[in-house]
Amino acid sequence: MKQRVLLDAGFFSVHFGGTDERAKKIVENAATGKLEAYVLHLNLTEFLYNYAVEFGWEAAKTKNSLISSSLFVKQVATTEEIALKAAQIKLRNTSLSLADSYLLAAAEILHSRIATTDSALKGVRADTILLKF
Repeated sequence: MKQRVLLDAGFFSVHFGGTDERAKKIVENAATGKLEAYVLHLNLTEFLYNYAVEFGWEAAKTKNSLISSSLFVKQVATTEEIALKAAQIKLRNTSLSLADSYLLAAAEILHSRIATTDSALKGVRADTILLKF
């Protein structure tokens, strides 16, 4: 089985900002088929919101087009299975955001690592790739 990575909202900020070479390497490995990259719609929405606050809605839509047209980042819709697992995770880790709970649930279901800028996730899941802003 190929290695899988689930991309959090912060991943895209780092990738587009060029602040951590590991984000570039993840994209390269996904583009060449060395790993499978995923993003939850929920986390993509979170990125778009944060990007729009900083750079405006039109710029956010441009980044969304780049991500959506990518052949190597697969978008994942929220399913009932993910929602149920996210609720269980949130019950055990009440300090986590709901979006982070969904991310952790999807990672568990997809058998993937997480690439994020959120250090709280590293505390819950040791194999998390913690990127620098």
